[in-house]
Amino acid sequence: MGDLLVINLPSSMWRNVHRMFSVNLRAYCCLMLLISASVMTFGEPEYHQRNHHHQKRRMNNFVSVNYLPNGQIETRVHYNGISAKETSASNRNDSGLTVRELTDGRRFIHLVYENGTLKDCNYGKRRQQIQSFLNIFDDSNRIEDTNNITVSTSSLVIENLDNKKLIPENVRKWFNYPKLRKLCRKKKRHGKKKNVQRQSFGLSLDMKDQPKPLFVMPGTMWCGDRDIAPSYNALGVFSETDRCCRRHDFCQKNIHAFTRKYELFNGRPFTVSHCYCDARPKRDDIMGDLLRIPGTQWCGKGYSATRYTQLGFFTKTDRCCRTHDLACPFWIGGMETKYGLHNFRANTLMHCSCDERFRACLKMVGSSDADIVGKIFFNWVQTKCFVIKRKRLCAEWEGTKCVKKQTVKKAVLRTNLPY
Repeated sequence: MGDLLVINLPSSMWRNVHRMFSVNLRAYCCLMLLISASVMTFGEPEYHQRNHHHQKRRMNNFVSVNYLPNGQIETRVHYNGISAKETSASNRNDSGLTVRELTDGRRFIHLVYENGTLKDCNYGKRRQQIQSFLNIFDDSNRIEDTNNITVSTSSLVIENLDNKKLIPENVRKWFNYPKLRKLCRKKKRHGKKKNVQRQSFGLSLDMKDQPKPLFVMPGTMWCGDRDIAPSYNALGVFSETDRCCRRHDFCQKNIHAFTRKYELFNGRPFTVSHCYCDARPKRDDIMGDLLRIPGTQWCGKGYSATRYTQLGFFTKTDRCCRTHDLACPFWIGGMETKYGLHNFRANTLMHCSCDERFRACLKMVGSSDADIVGKIFFNWVQTKCFVIKRKRLCAEWEGTKCVKKQTVKKAVLRTNLPY
């Protein structure tokens, strides 16, 4: 073995080396501890914290009634994990228009009532809508976090329900999540069944697949397998829908039941019309005015006014709806392709500028009926709008080379701001 090399250093130098190594080791350990603490503190994603915000904070059971200055009444309830809000323009739940929204944190139910009758509903998973909906209840819960059982102000009444077994009677009548979910599903199935019947109408010779004979839609005189109108000018309660049916019945090119015309025999027990008459452009579907805001003639799917100057009881709100329906120059009808965009919805898709003018008009009115119309339209029915962009596209090709370009209008879908 070789000789061992021994280096003799002064004792003062050994102390300096030892001190330097100890300081560096302590700094390294402190740095690793700081990194570990940062990972533990900020490692959870921000969206995860937001999604579990309401799970971390226990929400008390409460019911609050807010009487807004415009006459609108908002009732908010949180009871045993179910959050609900009722918006009404009347003190009575069985009169006027009422909107109810409920969620269990996973699914959302939206219901629209007219004079106590369910007109339309929607049920499904809407995470963003549920999150924003629960944020409202978290704000109410902070107000309710007091030692008082009941908190009252000039327009807001909040009652704590943690020490009570039952919620108030007027709320208990409709605060039933399983029942409303079942009711909404039943209505949706019924609506799909009616749509299938309308689509198959006239496509089968089997009588069991046809609607019952002499059936006329209630509220109309012309919508059925024949008309019951005493004269041409006679219309039913749903006048606008009835007018569409009357116009369709008087299509010039048609083949009556069990007759031959244009070298085609119609073996069906009803008249067959020309395809142009069946597909005539329309702004809304045949069930248009079955959902009408009470006190208006222009706010709903379609309109029931017989002339332009005719307005409902809520004249200011109705005037906003009339302008939105008739003055917008750019729109795409339901299931229609226009400006290079296909509208898969049943309702008409409007230009974003028209929707913004409609929103501003309703805000300026500021009444309870205007607020309800705005919430139904922008928060539920018409969440989308479109803008038109000009794009240069190739109009003529020679192989893989574009030899001619042209500028076309292209519709681009946008999301409406909530009301």
